[in-house]
Amino acid sequence: MTESSRTLAPATPAEAARMVADPARERRTLVPVGGRTSLRYGWPVRQPVTALSTAAWCKVIDYPA
Repeated sequence: MTESSRTLAPATPAEAARMVADPARERRTLVPVGGRTSLRYGWPVRQPVTALSTAAWCKVIDYPA
């Protein structure tokens, strides 16, 4: 991620829903991150982004593809 990126760390999905409103208004790219193990996948991010950390969420079920 770029130097001017910021990370939001909501405690619940409901809090995350409220937090995504600001990046949407500012037209910033929003990137979901959990354990931060797959940050190098895909194209490199060149513009400032807002990372949305899901690391604090418990009982979220992941269905692998």
